[in-house]
Amino acid sequence: MTLSKFSRYALYAALEVARAGDEPVTVAQVAGPHGPPIAGLRCGP
Repeated sequence: MTLSKFSRYALYAALEVARAGDEPVTVAQVAGPHGPPIAGLRCGP
């Protein structure tokens, strides 16, 4: 299966949120270990 860049970043974010439990997760926490640019992880327009 091949994921688009957007889907891959969304999956990274979902994994980090699930791993964090009740703790808030920042964009930097997702971008750090996975390497996507922070701009690629922003929500909304």
